[in-house]
Formats: sequence, structure tokens, C-alpha cells
Amino acid sequence: MLRYLADDIESGAVDVVLIHDAPSAGRPRHVRHRALAVAREFGGAIPALTVPDVVQQGPSGIRVDQRQRQIGACANPQAFRAKPLLRAYRAAARGGFEGTDTSSCIEKYTAEQVRTFSGDEANLKVTYAHDVAVAGRLLSLR
Repeated sequence: MLRYLADDIESGAVDVVLIHDAPSAGRPRHVRHRALAVAREFGGAIPALTVPDVVQQGPSGIRVDQRQRQIGACANPQAFRAKPLLRAYRAAARGGFEGTDTSSCIEKYTAEQVRTFSGDEANLKVTYAHDVAVAGRLLSLR
């Protein structure tokens, strides 16, 4: 998809690209705006949601993580400066690189900083069957 924007990116008409998957039910405007601002400042932006129920698997079995560290789940949209993103995608294609997401490509092929920021629970990613019902409810409230 990025190749369709290549001319606009190279000319400077497009400075930041938002990347998101199709199955997300809600995209609060403030999340998009924050992603754009963070990407413009640092190079890359990913909204993250706090994961409240974390367990650890260790030698003595599974236990609830009681430490005060923050663990987050990546959400959408991810945003990146357009020119480095285009260069990274081209390098990944030449090298046969398949990362876990766009940020892994940016991190491998550029010096851009990828920062996280607080996402929004209403920006639900539809991954599991029960997410469809939740998404339907969220959309009906709009």
C-alpha cells in the first residue's frame, strides 16, 4: 500500500503515515492526532493500552506479577515519519525481512525513535470472536 504514496512521500507532500489494521472498531480522533504529533516529534508512535492482568511463568510455576512495572499492549494506529518508513519498507523488501509489525521494520532499518503513548480502550482491536459483540456495542453507542 505504501508504494501508492511513494511519489507524495518523496516530494514531501506526505510527512507522516498512519498504519492500522482493518478490524478496529473505534478510532478515537484524539488517538490519531496524538499518534501524528508523537511521530512528527520522534519518528514513530504506537498507542499502548495497560495490561492489568499479567502473570509470570517461572521455575516454581505461574504467579501474578506484583511488581509496579507497566506492561502495555500495542494498539492502532501506529504512525511514522513517511520518508524513513518508505526507505525501511524498501530495505525490508530487498532483504526479505518480515517483522512482527511496522515498528520492527522501522527499528531494524532506521535510526527513528519509536515512542508509545497512552491509547484508548474504545480503540478496540477485533481479534477474537467476543470482540465482535463488544465492537458492535461500542459502535451502537456512537
